[in-house]
Amino acid sequence: MRQLCILALTLLLSACAASSDQRAKAFYQWYTAGLAQPDRGMFFASPALAPWVASSTLERLQKAYNSPEITALSADYFICSQDVSEEWQHYVRVSAPWSVPGGQAVNVTLDAPEEPAMKVSLTVYLLSEKGEWKISRVTEGSTEQWLPE
Repeated sequence: MRQLCILALTLLLSACAASSDQRAKAFYQWYTAGLAQPDRGMFFASPALAPWVASSTLERLQKAYNSPEITALSADYFICSQDVSEEWQHYVRVSAPWSVPGGQAVNVTLDAPEEPAMKVSLTVYLLSEKGEWKISRVTEGSTEQWLPE
């Protein structure tokens, strides 16, 4: 009986797990809200990203951020921009996911109706890590920022 309860609970929890597109939308709403704060405590290599970003990707971002020799990141990794719009957190649009090798991908649009030049269109790749979808890679068009191994 106990094993049956554990199985039922496991199935219930897996059914409640957020899909990759839901995770991407929640991440970008949270992340852009953090970027819009005056103290700018949020940044692309923050340890606070651990619940959202694949561990290997976060390690590479932290390595790039902490290395004085590496200056390859010309923009924030997750928004592919140096500029930030306070509107983004309210206008995050995410496409339906599609399968890619190793996980899923979604298109993410950060819109800014009052600042049309600030609209950003991204492709976000996610992988499942310990039952949660986590961001492993972000591109803007055919552009991807290099990260150290």
